[in-house]
Amino acid sequence: MKEQPRRNGRGRTIVAFAVGATAGSLIALLYAPASGKVTRRRLLMRARGAQKVVARKFGEAKKAIHLQGRGSPRQRDGVDR
Repeated sequence: MKEQPRRNGRGRTIVAFAVGATAGSLIALLYAPASGKVTRRRLLMRARGAQKVVARKFGEAKKAIHLQGRGSPRQRDGVDR
């Protein structure tokens, strides 16, 4: 028996993704509770809020790393001497 080559499903995956994205966009437009202008403003405000949270968390992590590095040489490089 001759073995048949496996078909690549990449094309089907891309088409399925595109169809799903289009359908989701259309449904979102039909059920949108506010006008486009109001929705864009809400998204902008949420994005700015998320940006502030990420910046704060990044600052906290940076400070924690800096403070951790100020320990003894043992703690800094993780080697017992």
